[in-house]
Amino acid sequence: HKVLKRGPLDSACRAVAWRPDGKHIACGIGGDPENATRDGTIMILEAESLDTLFEDRKAKKWITDVKYTVDGKMLGIASMDGMVYIYDSDKFNILKFDNFTNKSLLS
Repeated sequence: HKVLKRGPLDSACRAVAWRPDGKHIACGIGGDPENATRDGTIMILEAESLDTLFEDRKAKKWITDVKYTVDGKMLGIASMDGMVYIYDSDKFNILKFDNFTNKSLLS
């Protein structure tokens, strides 16, 4: 494997997803014992430049998974505190958030 591009992150990135159209890379931050203050942060990077387009920290613990929908319009984020967050992947606003145990998340 060959590294094509490298960008600086100030914390451990536990989960990564590439938007299907190739425009953005989502990084879920957390689990770095030396920088726990960043746990629960989501970063959206511009894929070409790796510049940060958006950063938010709603979760109280580290991010465990990030996934884009097939059409790339939404981004789902799961965190170790039991929460799921659904973001609009163009405007970066939260569409819905709830606890994993709430069965109405997708209704």
